[in-house]
Amino acid sequence: MAIRNAIQCGDVQQAIERVNALDSTILEGNAELSFKLKQQQLVELIRSGDIEASLTFAQEELAPLAENDAGFLEEMESTMLLLAYEDLSQAPTAELCSQAARQKTVRL
Repeated sequence: MAIRNAIQCGDVQQAIERVNALDSTILEGNAELSFKLKQQQLVELIRSGDIEASLTFAQEELAPLAENDAGFLEEMESTMLLLAYEDLSQAPTAELCSQAARQKTVRL
C-alpha cells in the first residue's frame, strides 16, 4: 500500500526504494516495470521544473533501458517532448502528467 501511495503522490523514488527493500530482484528481473517507474520519475522531475535534473536522469536512468528496446525509446522520446513546453498542459503528451498516468503506473 505504501508503494502505491508513494506513486500516487508523485514520490516515485520512495516507491522504488520500497520495492527494492521488499525484494531487490523485482526491478532487475522486470525491465518493463523498471522502465515505467523510471519514466514516471522523469515525468515528476519535469513537472518540478528542474530541466537539468530531468536531462541527467533521462541520460543516466532511462536511456540505458531504451537503447535496446524500440518501444521504450519511443516512450522516452514522448516523455522528453514535455521539456519543450513551458506549460505542460499544452504538450501533445500532456496526459503523462495526469493523475491518471500515475494510476496507470500503480496498476503495473
